[in-house]
Amino acid sequence: MFFMTLWIAIQGLVFLYLQIFLVPGIAVWNVTPSLLLPWVIYTIWKKRFINGISVAFGIGLMFDVMAPETFGLHALIFVTIGILIDIIRQPFEADSVIAMIIAIGVSNLVYALISLLALGLLNGFDGVLVSAGAIGLAYNLLFSFGVFWVMQFLSRLRVIISHD
Repeated sequence: MFFMTLWIAIQGLVFLYLQIFLVPGIAVWNVTPSLLLPWVIYTIWKKRFINGISVAFGIGLMFDVMAPETFGLHALIFVTIGILIDIIRQPFEADSVIAMIIAIGVSNLVYALISLLALGLLNGFDGVLVSAGAIGLAYNLLFSFGVFWVMQFLSRLRVIISHD
């Protein structure tokens, strides 16, 4: 169990590094997609809940250090999304594609709504914030589908070495 948590933490740190240094380069209209969101969805879906949720909370706090005005927001969002994914996952089979699509959609909607609410309370609700939130929801949804399915594909690859 310790090694599984350690492996999840290493994956989380890699995705955090990519989120901080590479993902801002693909921003559209000043909206940066979240690479950590599909990582949280995949980790909670495929790994043990308690390991994934605790590492997601820690990675969320580490990411929040970059934006001190909303410190703790991503940790709260990742824990909330983790609980929702665990609730959505339970009545379905582990490899149910429909359940995965529902989980990705609900997670992105929750992420967008909580972010919009927090930023609106901090800076005031206006048209720019709402339009950026709508663009962010659409962009994160597309980005999450792509990253999640790439992670699914990579997790199913097997390396076979044969000696002739």
